[in-house]
Amino acid sequence: MKWSARWSAIPGLCLAVTTALVGVAGAESCPGRRGGDEKVVGGRDARLDHWPALVAFRTNRPSDGAVAYFCGGSLIAPGWIVSAAHCFEGITERDGAWRDGDGAVVEAVGGVVDLRSVAPDQVRRIERIIVHEGYREGLVSHHGNDIALIRLESAPGQTPATLSLHPTSDPVAADDPRGYVAGFGVTAHDPSGGNYTSHPHRDGTQFWAGSPVLLEAPLPLVSGDRCAAAYPGFAIGPGQICAGLEQGGRDSCQGDSGGPLMALDASGCPFQVGIVSWGAGCALAGRYGVYTRVSHFAPWIARHVGGLVAQSAGRGHGAASVGQILGDLDALLASARDRARLAIVGRRPIRIGDEIAFEIATDIAGRLILIDINAEGTVLQLFPNQFDRPETVGALAAGETIRIPGPAYGTDFFEAAEPTGKGHLVAIVVPEDFPIGLSVGDPATLAKGFVPRQRTSYFMNLLAQIKAWFEARSGASGEAVKAWGYAVVEYEIVAR
Repeated sequence: MKWSARWSAIPGLCLAVTTALVGVAGAESCPGRRGGDEKVVGGRDARLDHWPALVAFRTNRPSDGAVAYFCGGSLIAPGWIVSAAHCFEGITERDGAWRDGDGAVVEAVGGVVDLRSVAPDQVRRIERIIVHEGYREGLVSHHGNDIALIRLESAPGQTPATLSLHPTSDPVAADDPRGYVAGFGVTAHDPSGGNYTSHPHRDGTQFWAGSPVLLEAPLPLVSGDRCAAAYPGFAIGPGQICAGLEQGGRDSCQGDSGGPLMALDASGCPFQVGIVSWGAGCALAGRYGVYTRVSHFAPWIARHVGGLVAQSAGRGHGAASVGQILGDLDALLASARDRARLAIVGRRPIRIGDEIAFEIATDIAGRLILIDINAEGTVLQLFPNQFDRPETVGALAAGETIRIPGPAYGTDFFEAAEPTGKGHLVAIVVPEDFPIGLSVGDPATLAKGFVPRQRTSYFMNLLAQIKAWFEARSGASGEAVKAWGYAVVEYEIVAR
């Protein structure tokens, strides 16, 4: 099950990605670097250079050679892996090896993205398992402390992960950073564990796993308050970090437990912020994945492991996120640009305190979404918001030009406010059957003025909805894209 921990018949947690998985571009400036040039939608299987530190755990039964993969982890120093404590319940040292209840030997496999081609030199035996002293078996959702360190008998030739070892290097969910998860877990939740299937190895033997290839997916990080509201009475505090789409459809799941949750720094370089721990089901709406927060346990990790690679303090995710956001939209809607136009009414550059408005013209009928991405990378949906009637929200006729703010706002202008710097306005004209109500989100997150009252993390949810709409119509091409309009305008706010 995934309720108390992401494991079932075979312990672990899975990557339930019912939408397409995502690949991101690599670069030479850092191991596994991800940038905004690769599109979030239209994903693919994971690449090894994106996950150089990832490790898969398996059991190998000596009596018949049966192999089953059950959890993940990350190499954090030569010979040391960090993973989830619940992965190792029932695993003890006996007869010279660490074994499960059936006597199968537990092994670590590193440097591989396809389990069908694992070579003997990629397999390592375990020397020691250290489970956090605060962990309580079967009670991870109530007590947390779901972290363990695994010492290997010999060090694999992998690049250790960069870790967030202090709260100042953790990403802030309200800044709308993108997280990434990866694993060999199942792609649909099954409480019985029945989604584990047999796969052929290249040597002719069989093994069991959720997925024979490594899968990755992007997930927006979720604030602690929002996550705690989704799981009242459970362990959601400083030791946890949450991620997931509000509407569900993408998540980690059985078989992925212990694997990494990564964030990106301002240069697009990945660093680990979480460890796959638990959640209610997999990829369910409003049921975020809960991850052990690495920085919270940094002193405990450091007591046992030396030579850790630490992420520098200071978050700076905004610049990278803006490029990713606009790149993702362009991947879907570039051919729709000529069907919508967006203009800022007011002087340029915009000064703090200036009164401004927006005009949107469209050649097609539909409904309007207007989004602001400010100089800090904060995403705010300006329209529609709580001042618009749900039954007519954003409705546009072909050839119409509308002005925002409109009559329902009680004002003719927005007042420009900090932060100063360059931002982007994005106008999207969506078809009538697009679920715009889901995009609007909680009215409390919307603002009347051109001022972010609360930073939101809804943008990846919107992108997932757009992609799902196109997938239901055979892709973002042909007649389907003709129902959309799209415009982007850069602006700059300067001090008065």
